[in-house]
Amino acid sequence: MTNILIIDDNDTKASDISAVLSDRFSEGLELDRHTCVSDGIRALTQKQYDLIVLDLVLPPMRGGEPIDVSEQIVDAVRQSEHNVRSQVIALSAFDDVVEARRLEFSEAGIVLIHYSDVNPTWRDVLDVICQRVDSREVCTFLIVCALPMERQSYQYTDASLGPLIILGGLDCLRLKVGDYRGICVLLPRMGIVDAAAVTARAIELFSPRVVAMSGICAGFSARSKIGDVVCVDNCWEHQAGKWSGPNFKLEEYQMPLNERLRTLLRQEIEQTDSFKTFRESIPAAREDQTGTAHIGPLVSGSAVIASNHLQEMIADQHKRLLGLDMEVYGVSRACHLAQGNVDFFAVKTVVDLADEEKNDRLQAYGSTLSAKIVVHMLGKVLA
Repeated sequence: MTNILIIDDNDTKASDISAVLSDRFSEGLELDRHTCVSDGIRALTQKQYDLIVLDLVLPPMRGGEPIDVSEQIVDAVRQSEHNVRSQVIALSAFDDVVEARRLEFSEAGIVLIHYSDVNPTWRDVLDVICQRVDSREVCTFLIVCALPMERQSYQYTDASLGPLIILGGLDCLRLKVGDYRGICVLLPRMGIVDAAAVTARAIELFSPRVVAMSGICAGFSARSKIGDVVCVDNCWEHQAGKWSGPNFKLEEYQMPLNERLRTLLRQEIEQTDSFKTFRESIPAAREDQTGTAHIGPLVSGSAVIASNHLQEMIADQHKRLLGLDMEVYGVSRACHLAQGNVDFFAVKTVVDLADEEKNDRLQAYGSTLSAKIVVHMLGKVLA
């Protein structure tokens, strides 16, 4: 389904635009039209569009006189959380307005062209923009996995899996959760650097509303136990700081969880008894299926930790620290820096305690459990 918004008060012009769009998107086209700025801005705040076609001279309100609303309409598009990465083209019948606003619109990344009922140039430009939309892979959600096993676990969830493909150089799996289309991308290497770089690239390619990460992590003894689920609240990089002799001073740049997502996770943990049904649906020892789900801090670092001494040093960074992994902070940071500040949540299963007894006994169970929870939560988050 291709969603397109037209903001234009001229019926003839809107009809001409619609004809071009219908020719390009013969199937699966959903077209909305509004004739004033206030209604157009309201639509931008409520729905995500693949393409936005707008005029520059519009009535501010229904029944008002058309005026040059260029600045207001550009600000509305660029501040829309849903549409900050949408394709946008502005068509105006007023030559003087087009010339006056050309540089401003170019700097905003918006194509601006003169509309004429005798010169068909605007039709060719609009058709080129439509080709971009038609060839673009736009998804509602993105899932990031660090290990092949973590992505393979989605075959045991309620998600419908598509083919493995390469998109923009990334290792991708198409999948659907209910009516929502998504992409699960596998990192080429573990660690914060690849996690941040690949996530940023994927957000640019697919324009997701929300990014999620599933998989496994280490826990901290006396705070979390093997089989527990960590729904990440705050996260930071445990290696960022300064060593001075034997002492390490942490530079703690925390990335917090969106408050709405935190509330949804908290409610689901309570309503599902720490996702008990999901635990018991996976073959595992009974003692491993009795874990608890927590909402709490997790730290990331690019080094694998299998040392009691290092584990204790990291645990001292926060008295409620629950988990340790190699990627969550990088994914979270990429989402925070993306245009529109994409929502992000991570669910990790504790499969070891980052000590000398580290092993892979529960990795398959932990990967499957977190994947099931992520699919379940995506249905809630996107509703």
